Amino acid sequence: MASNGTTHETGQIWSGAGKTQDELMLKDECILVNYMDEVIGHNNKYNCHKFVPGQPRGLLHRAFSVLLFDHENRLLLQQRAKTK
Repeated sequence: MASNGTTHETGQIWSGAGKTQDELMLKDECILVNYMDEVIGHNNKYNCHKFVPGQPRGLLHRAFSVLLFDHENRLLLQQRAKTK
C-alpha cells in the first residue's frame, strides 16, 4: 500500500490527492437509516449532507467517530461547524 492511498480489492491503489472536497464526498458512501436505525439504503456523503427544499436537514445516516492520539497520548480534537 502506498503512503498516500488505499489498496482496493482489485490491487489498485486509490489516492485522494488532488481531489476537491466535493469530489471526495461524491466517492464516500453513507448508510441511510430510518428513525429506528434500520438500514433503508445508501447514498454518497455529498447527497446526505445536501440541504434543499424537501430535505432541509439532509438524509439520516449512520456516523462514526475517530479518536486520534499522538505518541505522547494527547488527543486531537476537531471542532465541528456551529450549524451541526
